[in-house]
Amino acid sequence: MIITYLKSSNQVIRTNNGKTPDSPDSHYAYAKILARGIPNSYLLDENLSGANALTHYETTASEIATALKNKVDIIVVPVRTGAALTGISKYFKQHHPSTKVYGVRSHDSAYPSIPELSTGDLPSVADFSDVTGMEVVCAKEAFLMTRRLIREEGLMVGPSSGAATCAALKVSLLLLEM
Repeated sequence: MIITYLKSSNQVIRTNNGKTPDSPDSHYAYAKILARGIPNSYLLDENLSGANALTHYETTASEIATALKNKVDIIVVPVRTGAALTGISKYFKQHHPSTKVYGVRSHDSAYPSIPELSTGDLPSVADFSDVTGMEVVCAKEAFLMTRRLIREEGLMVGPSSGAATCAALKVSLLLLEM
């Protein structure tokens, strides 16, 4: 509905998609220019908003705890902006300190990168001080696990879920060895 309205009033602006956020011709850069130039405007940026991590602290983490009746041994969280891992790890450190919280990130490889999973620098609002550890999964592992989850479990998930599953299996093997 909103897009239809914007189109009818000729207010849709097309930008170069696929550019990195720090590129001067990215949609991020253009949004910053618009926000500076339009009076009473505000740029919503989940990458730089502390509210993003707070939302995961207040909702996502408590929903996980409630759904599992507060019996959570390990959580593995895919890292994109770092907000989910920041909020979830802080919640469990405060409310369930015995729960171990791991992040999973991708690393550059010959395969395409894992969509929705961070490989590089994270926003300044990401705080991993309450995180137990970080697992790194290559894109090939993630894509193969994604196919396996679809084929064997009937779960229609994407590569970040495949990466999280790979990391969860790695963490579980490490903990079994302890």
